[in-house]
Amino acid sequence: NKINATKLFKGKKCLDVGCGNGRGSLFMAKHHVRTLNAIDLSKSNVIKTKKVLKQFGFKIKVQQSRAEKIPYQDNTFDFIWCNGAIMHTHKPSAVISEIHRVLKPEGKAWIFVYGSGGLWWYVISKLRRYFSNIKPSRVIRELQKLGYANRYIAEFLDDWKVLNLRTYTNLKFQKCLKSTGF
Repeated sequence: NKINATKLFKGKKCLDVGCGNGRGSLFMAKHHVRTLNAIDLSKSNVIKTKKVLKQFGFKIKVQQSRAEKIPYQDNTFDFIWCNGAIMHTHKPSAVISEIHRVLKPEGKAWIFVYGSGGLWWYVISKLRRYFSNIKPSRVIRELQKLGYANRYIAEFLDDWKVLNLRTYTNLKFQKCLKSTGF
């Protein structure tokens, strides 16, 4: 993706929206951010992100929060990372509006959403229907029996069992960005 991480993050005030297990936060921290904050809806993700960053010697402020209501003032951050979270939220356009609100006017954002179309999403839609009445704990047990690592199990559950799962064409996402002020 040709990201020059040092140029993007060094000396910047950064925010990870929907931090998950802290991979994005760690990526930014390793490239000399000035300050780093993160939010996630899940309490366990907040704990995991703090733990991961601490293991690598980084201090980070992580808090539990909905992405639709980011708990920071307008124009606070130089860079916002939101990787793979928007399509799982209740109101994606509200999340994009909030990112725009807390991003400084000359700031930059990395926003990753799932693309649409193709065989992959056709199969995922069938699997979501198939697994809809099966408890996540059972899906996890069966995948563990098959020898899948926790990393892959988490990715499967992200597609198969999350409440909200949206995909975007380029045009649809561009319209979403424009409608929220980006």
